[in-house]
Amino acid sequence: MAAASVKSSRSRGSSVTANGGLGLGLNGSQLEDKLNIFKSDGFDPDAFVQSKCHSLNEKEIRQLCNSLLDLKKASAEEMRRSVYANYSAFIRTSKEISDLEGELLSIRNLLSTQAALIHGLSEGVNIHSMTTTTSQGSKVHQIFKYEDRETSNIEKWTLEFPDLLDVLLAERRIDEALASLDEGERLAAEAKENKTLSQDALLSLQTAITEHKQKLADQLAEAACQPSTRGIELRAAVSALKRLGDGPRAHSLLLNAHYQRFLYNMRSLRPSSTSYGGAYTAALSQLVFSAIAQAATADNWVLTYPPSVARQSGRSSGSVVTFQHKLSSSAHRFNSMVQDFFEDVGPLLSMQLGGPTLEGLFQVFNSYVNLLIKALPGSIEDEGNLEGSGNKIVRLAETETQQIALLANASLLADELLPRAAMKLSPINQANIKDDPRKKPTDRQSRHPEQREWRRRLQRSVDRLRDSFCQQHALDLIFTEDSDTPLCADMYINMDENTEEPEWFPSPVFQELFTKLNRMASIAADMFVGRERFVTLLLMRLTETVILYLSNDQSFWEDIEDGQRPLGPLGLQQFYLDMKFVYHFSSQRRYSSRHLHQVINDIISRAMAVFSSTGMDPDSVLPEDEWFIDICQEAIEKLTGKTKAVNGERDLNSPTASVSAQSTSSVRSHGSS
Repeated sequence: MAAASVKSSRSRGSSVTANGGLGLGLNGSQLEDKLNIFKSDGFDPDAFVQSKCHSLNEKEIRQLCNSLLDLKKASAEEMRRSVYANYSAFIRTSKEISDLEGELLSIRNLLSTQAALIHGLSEGVNIHSMTTTTSQGSKVHQIFKYEDRETSNIEKWTLEFPDLLDVLLAERRIDEALASLDEGERLAAEAKENKTLSQDALLSLQTAITEHKQKLADQLAEAACQPSTRGIELRAAVSALKRLGDGPRAHSLLLNAHYQRFLYNMRSLRPSSTSYGGAYTAALSQLVFSAIAQAATADNWVLTYPPSVARQSGRSSGSVVTFQHKLSSSAHRFNSMVQDFFEDVGPLLSMQLGGPTLEGLFQVFNSYVNLLIKALPGSIEDEGNLEGSGNKIVRLAETETQQIALLANASLLADELLPRAAMKLSPINQANIKDDPRKKPTDRQSRHPEQREWRRRLQRSVDRLRDSFCQQHALDLIFTEDSDTPLCADMYINMDENTEEPEWFPSPVFQELFTKLNRMASIAADMFVGRERFVTLLLMRLTETVILYLSNDQSFWEDIEDGQRPLGPLGLQQFYLDMKFVYHFSSQRRYSSRHLHQVINDIISRAMAVFSSTGMDPDSVLPEDEWFIDICQEAIEKLTGKTKAVNGERDLNSPTASVSAQSTSSVRSHGSS
């Protein structure tokens, strides 16, 4: 009896697996009969599965699951092929529907315009009849005199201008409407200055311009809010709004469009009960960064304050105050999403997911930093370090102002905004621990060290961006567009071949370094208000990058040490002057460091050792230290256009004053020893 039961069970299992699970291998008519059960209104999925699977053993159930997975993959592949096969037709049909909607809207607007014209004509006839019946001397004479007067061209254009704008707006010819509005504003300004129009005509023209600008702005805003408006159309509408002078509204619409698309995609996700939220969280993170990356593709890297609109999330007033920082549009998008996320962080803490939450936020920020690095022209980060950036096309930051704005985005997010938002994890978490006596004392203090380490990791990501920035600008200084370098050994070796005494001044490459640092300091002063330390570290790092390149340039030192021509007295003096110039202005401008001064001292010592190997004493050919200081100070005054400080003194309050106070003679003695 037991053998018969096992045999029947095996026969049922074999029938199931042979048919690919639940009769999937039947012919067309049999398959249709089998599928009819699913079409009935009273179909119960649980009862159906129980009836098919209650007699199956573990192996047969596993085989059935494998068959269903294979069917799922085949179904997904078939759906993908079907989508690709019909995609072109869908796009074509969508475009035709969109064109048809535009034509219907144009017809409706034209009908409305015609109705308004007819209504206006009818009212005009009534007014004219009333005027003729109430003829009174001087008034009638003035009307006839006005009608007999020949209308000027500008007055004719003024009368036709509102109708022209109505037609352009009705037909959605945005570029032509913008051009006409610009032309109207220009003519209005000329008419006001030259008095070529009467006061009433000028007022009518200005009113028409204002009203139609508002109509066009509303039309553009309505179009930007449509779910079907994406990509180029959205950016064109936003650019037109900005051209109309409604920049804050354009900024808000662009961010809101990205936000709505993100919410739509997020609602389309369905958390899986079998993946414990892992796959759902990964997909959600991808959507978050995708929204940030989309904002970065349209970012012009100009820092602005956030839109002055009420947040839909109902954030507290204190949070709104912390949000008022100047960032570019993609950084505003990033910050607002983080703030919204941390508004409801309680469920994550109740599931003890505070640590994974911080890690996920760091990963998203690190990916955003990768995007900022890709926005630098000629970034030398290899593709392996940019993993996770999604290969998004990012608008390049072409000017120094835009490139420094990248640093302002990253530093403000890492130093203030993200840590301030993440602090919402601590108070709630500490309250939960206090209420739970089972928690160990060490657990109560684990959150703050974790957040400190998390902040250090954020800072390291910002340092990667800063280093890429400095490397790029250092290479721009050292190499020309033709891959030549103005910083070579020949510029010093060839000096002794000239018979005339040179005009002592720092070399052009170091003049350009000084000018670039001053220019960047001026730009950064407006972007890093209250965060001057970051600017100091940035300029210090850029100076170190250039000097370290010189220190490690093997070809330069091979020519100096082993070249056919030795380094002569004039070359050594010019080299010493260049190093002293960097030494002097970096100390004076407060972006020097002990490391920078040590590298400069080592370079000078190495050059003096090479000169000593020729049998000559460096101290016998080099002037006194005061001579170099005077030349450096004179160069700084000439390059900046500022007057010399009293006795050339440095600011004693500089944090590097003690370092820069070292005597150059000690460097000299070290090099000659």
